Amino acid sequence: MIQNILGAFLVTYFIAMIFCGIPIFFQEVAIGQYLGSGGMTLVGKLCPILSGTGYATMTIVFLLDVYYCVIVAWTFFYLASCFLSYPTLPWENCNNWWNTDNCLMPNSVNMTHEHFSTDTIKRMFNTSLTLNHNIDSWNQMYFNKTNELKGNIFKNDGQLTEFCHTIKSFSYADVSLNFTDIETNISSVLRPGQGVDFLNQLRNCFNVTTVTPAEEYWERRVLMLTSGIENIGGMQWELLSLLGVSWILIYTILGKGLSQSGKIVWFIAMFPYLIMGALLIRAVTLEGAGEGIRYLFTPRWESLLNSDTWIEGTTQIFFGYSVGVGTLPALGSFNRFHHNCYRDAVLTCVINTLTSIIPSLITFSILGFIAASQGATVSDVVESGPGLVFITYPQVVLQLPGARIWAVVFFVMLAMIGIDSEFCNVESFITGLTDKWPKYLHTKRTTFTLLVCIGMFVLSSSMVTNGGMYIFQLMDTYSASGISLLWVCFFQTIAISWFFGANRFRECVNQMLGFRPNLFWYICWVYLAPFVMITVFIFFIIKYEPVKYGNHYTYPWWGEGLGITISLISMIWIPLYAVYYLMMEPGTFKQKLERGFTPIPEVKCRTKIKKETKNIIDRSISIQLMECNALVYSCDNNDTKNI
Repeated sequence: MIQNILGAFLVTYFIAMIFCGIPIFFQEVAIGQYLGSGGMTLVGKLCPILSGTGYATMTIVFLLDVYYCVIVAWTFFYLASCFLSYPTLPWENCNNWWNTDNCLMPNSVNMTHEHFSTDTIKRMFNTSLTLNHNIDSWNQMYFNKTNELKGNIFKNDGQLTEFCHTIKSFSYADVSLNFTDIETNISSVLRPGQGVDFLNQLRNCFNVTTVTPAEEYWERRVLMLTSGIENIGGMQWELLSLLGVSWILIYTILGKGLSQSGKIVWFIAMFPYLIMGALLIRAVTLEGAGEGIRYLFTPRWESLLNSDTWIEGTTQIFFGYSVGVGTLPALGSFNRFHHNCYRDAVLTCVINTLTSIIPSLITFSILGFIAASQGATVSDVVESGPGLVFITYPQVVLQLPGARIWAVVFFVMLAMIGIDSEFCNVESFITGLTDKWPKYLHTKRTTFTLLVCIGMFVLSSSMVTNGGMYIFQLMDTYSASGISLLWVCFFQTIAISWFFGANRFRECVNQMLGFRPNLFWYICWVYLAPFVMITVFIFFIIKYEPVKYGNHYTYPWWGEGLGITISLISMIWIPLYAVYYLMMEPGTFKQKLERGFTPIPEVKCRTKIKKETKNIIDRSISIQLMECNALVYSCDNNDTKNI
């Protein structure tokens, strides 16, 4: 969320939260509590012809589980590096075996645009003039002493490279510099024909890409990144071992069962709040923090006219709240029938949003500090995506007193958040399949959990190869966010609100909680949420752009096709199952449709509370706080035939 939570995005985010996020969140947990069903079987009980929604949901959460644990492995790598690298952090300088000649320390050169003014250039190459310290240093370091700008004025190629690095260092300061600026000034002091070779050499400087130590550590040490998905490379064995550790931790928590692991999950979920509190206090006290926070909350009203802003805000709500991936109804099947899921749903959504904003406050406070220290603006130093977490943050802690301590604190927090989220997602997948085939899986849940974790580990290992980041990017873009998630949420919502009936659902809530949700909830479920989802879905298709890695790598056609296929793997279940249902069900076409849109006769609540209910309620809020986005619910022996 951090990469998107800017200005007008906040407006669209909160609108989507009020009219889509909270209503759908409450709907999922309430129906899961009422029926005692996970995401796999829920829709099939209410609208049999749309049973494919359950398969689509499980496919999405499966794909999410496969790639999400890779983030935990990356985090463990950085955390281990904080303890194993002395006396400096490994991304602190350019003196390591993985660094290249293009590595350049930020702020290593303190210059401004005036260094390339006409007067400066005259003095730079005319030794008869009195040279100031900066210009004298440049002449001594880089140039042959000559009064004419022609031929190879650089002492050697190494000096040209270093000079180019100096020029590129302007990108770290509040300077807008391009080759035309320099060429214009140089040409103004030259006679015709002079300086042609120099200008050609200087022009090449702008084709030299310099990178920070943090960037090279991320791509050349952690990922050992190849040139593209075409070159997948070998295995990054260190990451593979850490990925294995991550899956062992997930299985350990799941294997113990929810009741036995309650205290572990409580600690994993709540401890990061202590860390975030410490980081927030430190961040807001930095010089320039106020400017960063002001940048965060300043609306860009013109962006509201851009459909991308609405797409980002809406999809972020769906992904951040974990609606449509089966987590909420799956964990909801564990709670008591009369548990107040309405209170918990609203409270948890609000806390979830606040939990997302706190890291944003930390981030932009620190970015404001960086901007102030460099004499730049906040917009000049903002990054997004994985680079924000694994490049910007490591680079930021270097500027804080006690850098190693803050690095450890940050990556411990990130690891715990990742483990907590992955635990809930895997639990959702296992619960969904167990509900679907209880005869085969319920009594062998521990063994099944082990096999699932092993299988997901094997699949996720493809993303810790040297080219694994390109696979991860495809999975992150196409599997569990954006178009596929909106597709599944739309059909799930209309199955409950239209075909099962919003009024029937309100009566379900009345039986559980003693009151019927008011007209606001009805309008959101029946009209607003479906309208927003289908509208954003259409705009998503219209505004579609091929995925890229960073700003420099474009996927080949088959790589893009692979990404689209990943989306279709989940989306195709819904129409395919509808066709299958109409082909296999007996009776006329009209009879099939009538049965397909009618709840099955066996629809009813659980007749007993599941064994592991006790500690689930205690940890319900803690799980959601850490963006696992799930509450845990239950039901008793009321029959739904009177709905």
